[in-house]
Amino acid sequence: MAKMQTYIEIEVPLRQSASWLGDLKQVMRENYLPVRWQNGYYHITLAFLNAVPSGVDVSAIMKRHLASFEAPSLTFDRLDAFAKRSGGGVVFLTCSDLPGEFLSITESLRKDLEDAGCVIESDFKLHVTLGRVDRDVRVAEKKLQELLSEVDVPSFSLQLKKVNYREFRGRTLCSLDLKSPSQTGD
Repeated sequence: MAKMQTYIEIEVPLRQSASWLGDLKQVMRENYLPVRWQNGYYHITLAFLNAVPSGVDVSAIMKRHLASFEAPSLTFDRLDAFAKRSGGGVVFLTCSDLPGEFLSITESLRKDLEDAGCVIESDFKLHVTLGRVDRDVRVAEKKLQELLSEVDVPSFSLQLKKVNYREFRGRTLCSLDLKSPSQTGD
C-alpha cells in the first residue's frame, strides 16, 4: 500500500478582498492570536486519503463519480473553528445548509474509494480553511468561536467548478472541470 497522502478537493473561488475576511483578520490581530492565513487557494476536501493501494486508479474513481456531476452552487454563511489537541486551531468558513446532492455524491465517492482499499481516517465535514492558529498557542475552541461571532459574514453563494486530485502539500495529479449548470429556457 502506497504511503503517500493524497486528497480530492473542490476549489472554492473565494475573494481574499472580501470585507468580512478583512474583519476576521482584524479581530484575530486585536486579540493577539497569531494566524497563518490561507494565501488565496481555498478548497473543500472531499476525501483525504491516508494511503492508496498500488494499482488503484483514484483519478478514474473520481471521474466516474464527478464527470456528469453538475457544478454545485453552495451558500456560505457562517464562520466556525476547532481547536487542536496539540495546540492552535483552524478557522473556517462553512454552510448552514448543505445541498443533499452534494453530500450524497461526496459520500458515494468516499465509499467507493474505501471499497477500493484506500484508507480514509477522517469524516467529511464541509469547511473551507481560512487560517490556522499557531500550534504554540493554546486556545479554547469556545474562545475561538466567541471571537468569530464578532464577525458578520453575509450569506453568499459560489459556484464550485473544478475538482482536483492532489498530493498532500504537493502537485496536482488530476483535474476535472464540472459540468456547467443546465440552461433553462431560451
